[in-house]
Amino acid sequence: MLDECDFRRTFPILPDGSQEGYVDLLNRDDIDEINLVARPRLRRDGSRFLADVAGRRIRWKGEWAVQTALVDVTARVRAEQELRELATRDALTHLPNKALFLEQLGFALRDARPGRLGVLFINVNRMKGFNDALGLAGGDELLRQIGERLRSQLVGRSLIAKFPGDKFAVLMHDVDDESDLITLAQRFDDLLQARFTIGGQPVQATLSYGAAVWPFDGRNAEELTLAAERACGNANLRRARQVVFSDQSMNAEAARRYDIERRLAEALANGRLEVHYQPKVRAGDGRVVGAEALIRWPVDDGTFISPAEFIPVAEATGQILDIGRFVVRQVCADQERLAREIGLLVPVAVNVSAIQFQNDDMLRTARQALEAHRVPPSALQFEVTESATMEQIDEVIPMLAGLRTFGIRIAIDDFGTGYSSLSHLKRLPIDYLKLDRSFTGDVNGGDGRSIASAIVGLGHALGLTVIAEGVETEEEAATLRDLGYDEFQGFLYAQPMPIARYRAWILEQRVLGRA
Repeated sequence: MLDECDFRRTFPILPDGSQEGYVDLLNRDDIDEINLVARPRLRRDGSRFLADVAGRRIRWKGEWAVQTALVDVTARVRAEQELRELATRDALTHLPNKALFLEQLGFALRDARPGRLGVLFINVNRMKGFNDALGLAGGDELLRQIGERLRSQLVGRSLIAKFPGDKFAVLMHDVDDESDLITLAQRFDDLLQARFTIGGQPVQATLSYGAAVWPFDGRNAEELTLAAERACGNANLRRARQVVFSDQSMNAEAARRYDIERRLAEALANGRLEVHYQPKVRAGDGRVVGAEALIRWPVDDGTFISPAEFIPVAEATGQILDIGRFVVRQVCADQERLAREIGLLVPVAVNVSAIQFQNDDMLRTARQALEAHRVPPSALQFEVTESATMEQIDEVIPMLAGLRTFGIRIAIDDFGTGYSSLSHLKRLPIDYLKLDRSFTGDVNGGDGRSIASAIVGLGHALGLTVIAEGVETEEEAATLRDLGYDEFQGFLYAQPMPIARYRAWILEQRVLGRA
């Protein structure tokens, strides 16, 4: 309890001789009371605390005096600060969160000069694959370490924030031109060249970048940040490591991609995707030797959304993993049905994307689907593109070896379009090479025949079955047959078809003695 003489003692003397936070009511005629909120004070022992102070002038023992009340609000203010910290900081990285970033960006826009304030949006690539490989705790630790490295590169008034998921954003003041944003991204990339160690495992992370500059790409904090985020989505879709800048045409494209992402999620959840089958035949006699499973997305007007449009979006968002699991399970279900109904089991090849190589459940998914439908592993094949295989050869080889040991055959698709070396090709545990359709169409002109001949010779030298895809004319088939190709796939024999039509086609080939 303070006595009447303690009031002034709670206010330290400032260098100018005045007392901190104190209004001398006894010598002021213009005010009769004061209310000071959460001001720092001194206790008798010299310790500091926060207090709400109220004072008013009263008559005391025939003289004017000041009646005061001090309420210690230290605990309350600290609790409020902790609540604000929780509301404005990311719990994992302790960086500002999206809410605080937008707030600070809004403040910065008040004094910004046009073209001098920019937002760099950052996405950690393949984060879903890291979570699957390292576990959620390992994925969180990776994000935390990435946040630390990114923060270490900021200078001046730049602010970095952690956005939901695997995203970060940087607010840059005093931007001279686009090169400032590019330079910062390059510094981030250089910093991430050193691998992270998560749970004893070395991990190499890469980032995608999108940038927006005020006021050209957005009038306020929300618009500017969204423009940078959409640009980043474009970079992620292209697998670009350079900075992609926002512009209006890109924003329209980004809106289209986001719409595809949303509708694709609904299609997956509601079973709207279909698996179609394109047969493969033996080159010598045209007998059916297999088929390729192709994902199709029908829409209400009877048309299909092109895989060239939605597969890149699915790869960028991680939805490709769900699509891959769906295709494997559907193929096994269809295989069981055909074996039961027509007594024929034709091997079916499923395409596997580069993103799926970063996830270790391909074998588990295949094993579960095959066992659930009582289909032997020999009835399932995986096709992987040459470029995806060579880019990640050290990671791919153990996965392919595991699949092949289990009994699933492996094909290298689109062969001839990548950069395979013979030494790399010899290391791969594969069974088939598929000549890319671009060479098939040129097999009777230019250098097409020489290239096709070299590829089939290489494949046979490695003991592989060599397939030509995209065969559309009898002339192409005759040339490829003369060159020694083992199997054909293309419109000359059959187009991709839904399961009911594929079943009927198989029965027709049986009647003709080709199945």
